[in-house]
Amino acid sequence: MVSRMQLSRYESMSLVINILYVYTVFKFIRTFMGKRRVRWYVELISYFMFYGVIAVVMIFFNRIIINMASSILSFYGLALLYQGTIKNRLMAAITVFMTITCTELLGAALCGYLQFDNFYGKNDYSSVAATIFCRILSFIIVLIYENFKHMRQGVDIPVSNWLALLFIPIGTFYIIINIMLVGNDRQVLIAVSVFVLLGINIIVFFLYDAMNNYYEEKLQKMMLQQQNESYLKQMEVMNSSHENVRSVRHDIKNHLIAIETFVKREEKKEAIDYIHKVIDASYGDKAIVSTGNIAIDSILNYKIEQARAKGIEFEKEIRIPTELNIEDLDIVGILGNLIDNAINANMQINEGRKIFLSLKYSKNMFFIATWNTFNGKVVYRDNKIATTHKDKEHHGIGLNNVNSIVQKYDGTMNVGHEDKVFKVDVMLYLK
Repeated sequence: MVSRMQLSRYESMSLVINILYVYTVFKFIRTFMGKRRVRWYVELISYFMFYGVIAVVMIFFNRIIINMASSILSFYGLALLYQGTIKNRLMAAITVFMTITCTELLGAALCGYLQFDNFYGKNDYSSVAATIFCRILSFIIVLIYENFKHMRQGVDIPVSNWLALLFIPIGTFYIIINIMLVGNDRQVLIAVSVFVLLGINIIVFFLYDAMNNYYEEKLQKMMLQQQNESYLKQMEVMNSSHENVRSVRHDIKNHLIAIETFVKREEKKEAIDYIHKVIDASYGDKAIVSTGNIAIDSILNYKIEQARAKGIEFEKEIRIPTELNIEDLDIVGILGNLIDNAINANMQINEGRKIFLSLKYSKNMFFIATWNTFNGKVVYRDNKIATTHKDKEHHGIGLNNVNSIVQKYDGTMNVGHEDKVFKVDVMLYLK
């Protein structure tokens, strides 16, 4: 361990440059891992701690082995902030380390061609320029990786926008190089200028990400609302049909009088035709599900008929009270999305199509379980199951919509698959 009272020029500048390095690691790990599982302030404090670790290692323990070990352990620790398995976190730590290391080696090789020593002479500023170049190159690699991932998810970022984003770090590097050339002997001015420029980069990209997330969430909520309204209209149609059935049954006395009249007149054909009309009106669309809850009965009867019309065997087990403390739009959205997903999955196989639905209620807890046959092909992106449908714009949002409603009721949703059976278990707290 080395103890010193004063930092070198290179170390002072590196402390400033490492701000961009920390943000690069943040973007890389978050892009790789996806959704965080801790509060935002825990994430923020963790990255501040990471900055402290790399600063201490650089100043007091500047050895290759120590740098490598501390980097990998730090990356794995940061990966723990996000949802995923141990395997995914370990893979993220190694991938981030290898990518940044290879990028810095590439940057070092390019710096040899750029010959920074010719600009600054063989002093600390040539090393600082090389370090800034490597850090910005790593940042650009992360932006490319992030854009590639968006493309795989079906999110098309215009080329002009993407090139504009790339221009920001490249332009920053150019400005910093010129500042260092002009103010070679003004260390504080250079450090402050580099800090401000890198800060602008971080703020711009942070705001860009925040706006993207905001509009993406807004779009998902709007699509969820439209889909739920569609389900609600289906429910209203089914409810209207049930009301007609009840009306016909209520008028049975009048129907019997009419039939009696036909019989007395010995109008056999007319009597039979009239009986057939009453039967069709009363039982032609006899309810498959009848819990007394209009919203649930309507959407299930509609979807079960839809499934059976497509040659899908549909089994159910329903034990729920008539009244449930859940909004009609929400329960219709959950059941509609789950059954739609199950139907779509079954349509990808030719035989053995089957769906099972279970609804149970106990002590203010509402349990919904579905399983269905499918072709066994599952695609994961960001540790989430993604749609295999070609039309990604209109498919693949079902489970996300269900999860949004589940969170509203402080519930849980577990998704799994085994062999060629896909399962979803939902639990809601109904107060």
